Amino acid sequence: MQKKILFFLLILTSFVVPSYAQNSSVNQLANAFLDTVERHAYRGSLIKWDSIRPVFIEETRTISDINSLEPHFKKILSKLKDGHSGLFFEKADQDKAAEQELFENPRDHYFRPAS
Repeated sequence: MQKKILFFLLILTSFVVPSYAQNSSVNQLANAFLDTVERHAYRGSLIKWDSIRPVFIEETRTISDINSLEPHFKKILSKLKDGHSGLFFEKADQDKAAEQELFENPRDHYFRPAS
């Protein structure tokens, strides 16, 4: 009986850990985007980042697909109202080996508002 319970817990854990790791990577990518926009925005000093950041983090907290971040990124850029920041969002294919690096090391990628 104990072996069955232990086996069930092991199987359950194997499903939970990968989904958490993927969600964590997406959240890191979202935070890296926000950090970069805050740091490099032309009119960033006019934005109340202390009020935008918690809302953005809450809205993106449960996202597990990187492609679902696009509307949130565009929303942040629209708040800048600087007339020259933009976003070119290329849909990611998680099955491609070349794009797998993006999911593993999101902080290594540099996001910069368009100028």
